Amino acid sequence: MKKITLALFCSMVAMTFSVQAGAISDQLKAADCNFTILRKGKPVNVIKQVITLRAISEKGFIDPVKKMIQDTTTTDYPYSTGYRSYHVEFAYTGDRIEFKDVDKIEFYIGKTLAYVHPTENITRRMADSDERTEQKTYYFSINLQGIPLLMLDDITTINIFD
Repeated sequence: MKKITLALFCSMVAMTFSVQAGAISDQLKAADCNFTILRKGKPVNVIKQVITLRAISEKGFIDPVKKMIQDTTTTDYPYSTGYRSYHVEFAYTGDRIEFKDVDKIEFYIGKTLAYVHPTENITRRMADSDERTEQKTYYFSINLQGIPLLMLDDITTINIFD
């Protein structure tokens, strides 16, 4: 009986450590991907990349009446919204890519341009790294809102312009 109890205890401890052993991205069910990532047509030294589902929250001011009639005398009201969106996230080394400098992101199927992803809309923002210290590895996230997910099966290259 003592041997069975000891064996059961050892197996429970082993299961606990095996559950904790995986990468966080694996535990959160992030999908590995293998895009060629370019910056102005030159390769970025990507260490790892995944597609993950992230929660997004936005705050701002809007006046629905002003928006409808273009009246500039009405008052703006605060709004807040939230949603979930898929993101391509990647870790890389080299020069830091800053969101505020990104003009557009192009998605290619082979050598054919398939989609141009604008960045001027706040809902298409990427993770900003201003709060992060200088480091050897940087992280970048591209919101895939508006891009058909089935298209991603065919996408081979992502080109970031800043």
